[in-house]
Amino acid sequence: MIVFGHRGAAGEAPENTLAGIKHAIAAGIKNIEVDLRLSADGQLFLLHDRSLGRTAGINKNIDALTSHELHATDARLSCKHWSNPAPCPIPTLTELLTQTPELECIQLEIKSDSSTNIVATVDALACELSNTTTASRVVVTSYDADILEALRQRASHIRLGLVANHDLLAAFNTASALNCAFMCLHYELILNCSEELIKTLTDCAMHISCWTVNSQEVALKLCQRNVDSIITDLPNKILPLFDPAT
Repeated sequence: MIVFGHRGAAGEAPENTLAGIKHAIAAGIKNIEVDLRLSADGQLFLLHDRSLGRTAGINKNIDALTSHELHATDARLSCKHWSNPAPCPIPTLTELLTQTPELECIQLEIKSDSSTNIVATVDALACELSNTTTASRVVVTSYDADILEALRQRASHIRLGLVANHDLLAAFNTASALNCAFMCLHYELILNCSEELIKTLTDCAMHISCWTVNSQEVALKLCQRNVDSIITDLPNKILPLFDPAT
């Protein structure tokens, strides 16, 4: 079973920060999931919410802030028990890719809402991942099939993944039509679906990844259902189940 760190290691360290991702790596994680949004000047930054309020204490939206302003942030608020006093600025995708060469696979989830500029987002991704070696380390995921379709048309060498938390069969059909490499599913979809549908999923070519799994019991049940990976906030709790060396 492959274990991905959710937003780095969101239950143990500041989410979507280099400090948090390096914490996950130190725990033995070789694969992570992070979130991406565009800044006002069109740069891809690691951030889940549109607003910086929850993670950085700034009641502004990322699409109203420049790269310079985002580099001056401190996202330690996302992890109340994080004791390291060093600031944790919101990093760019470029910083993530260049400073974590040891990571084997990175799920890049594109967050979307009414503010999302699909064309600008897809253009930024296509530019960032134009190198096939760099692109081979990542899979770009989203709930938004329009974003995935636009990226498929713009940069067909980039692997895609559909994120879903309901209607598993419809999600499977959409992911198949988009030629996705991954399906990223809420774990309850797998625990509650029929054996027949489980067989359909596990027999297909797509990688089945389940989020967000913070219970050892649930992790083991998902392993029994033959999913390919799980995504966890708590790598120090979940990874030892599958990697005794950690």
